[in-house]
Amino acid sequence: MSEDFPKIEYNRKGYRGFHKIAHKCLNKSVQERVLKGEKFKVWNGAEQTVPEQLKWMYEHARKYLNTDEGFKSYGTYKGTKMWNHPELTTEADGYGYFKLNAKLSNISPDLFLSLMQDNKIIGQVDATVVTMIDMAIVPQEITKSVCNGRAKFCYWCNRVPGLSVKHRDGVDLTSWHIDDDGTYWFTSHSTPFDDVAKGHPGAIRGVDTYFAYKIVHENNEDGIEQIDVTLVSQTKVGGWLPKFLINRVVGRVLADYVTTVVDHSQKMEKEGSLARYRKLVDPKDKVSP
Repeated sequence: MSEDFPKIEYNRKGYRGFHKIAHKCLNKSVQERVLKGEKFKVWNGAEQTVPEQLKWMYEHARKYLNTDEGFKSYGTYKGTKMWNHPELTTEADGYGYFKLNAKLSNISPDLFLSLMQDNKIIGQVDATVVTMIDMAIVPQEITKSVCNGRAKFCYWCNRVPGLSVKHRDGVDLTSWHIDDDGTYWFTSHSTPFDDVAKGHPGAIRGVDTYFAYKIVHENNEDGIEQIDVTLVSQTKVGGWLPKFLINRVVGRVLADYVTTVVDHSQKMEKEGSLARYRKLVDPKDKVSP
């Protein structure tokens, strides 16, 4: 993947105009700030460099993706187990902190993560996505002390699932990493940019406080390749929407999101369009600290 300004974007039909503004006015500015090692604001108000933010997020991901402590069962949906963390939900003014776990067959961890890194694929499997645009890819030289994969800033604009209300938008810092034992990690959290234009008129700024995957390769009892995927997620959608209503919808939307990726990959394989996505997240692309 090039270290130059990225061009991976997704715009749902009817929202084609914003990306031109984003690329011209935002990408260069963000890329220059990254290269200078400047600090960026985190959703919690802290100002940290990219490596500092990634270190903070990976510490959180490893803590909560490796424990059941504090979580309460939220039921099962389409084979995906769901939990809620009451304490972290309360700390976020009632916005649910969810944990999900699913066993997904016929897909490798690197392919799963590759598909999750591509904005066009995410837009196709997630009906809530309106716009997703990569604003800046962080050079691995900057992030290699924290993660051996890639990191980028991504603008997103989404519909609120199941409700006819204003869209939510934001900017996230995302990254991936592979442990020595082959465990894959993906993290994302919001980095507010006051100067980022709205992707849709009237959109309300949303906040991804925590979003992280742990992906482990395994074989099931029949010897078929599968991955064990665990996700933690919390988003503050803002506005006047009741928290209980948002929380009721979000868990199922996340479960659909995870399982639909596999269905979509199988469809792409039949169409012969899957091969190039196997290279977006390549274990050989890792760097050493």
